[in-house]
Amino acid sequence: MFSNTNPYQLKGMMHMPDRCPVCKADFQRESGFYSAALWTSYPISILIGAICIVLFLFVFHLSAIVSLVLLGVVLLALQPLIMRTGRSILLQQFVKYNPNRNK
Repeated sequence: MFSNTNPYQLKGMMHMPDRCPVCKADFQRESGFYSAALWTSYPISILIGAICIVLFLFVFHLSAIVSLVLLGVVLLALQPLIMRTGRSILLQQFVKYNPNRNK
């Protein structure tokens, strides 16, 4: 789905081809379409954050400050994956898969 398979190569990390190489679906949406991916990335970040905080506080018995710092590091490290996942979810909601599209 993304041109570069490595999400941690920051240059061009969110670049997508104009069309899906498998089904030829159009990835070029109207202006501002992908900014809505923020709304799909946010719940993913909240879920990861909640799981990490529970683990850090109640399983590993770390202090609140250490837990928050570690949470920041985890979310920063996972941000490219979260952004790509949010964009993929958004696109899946508006572009339906049609296996006969490329025929």
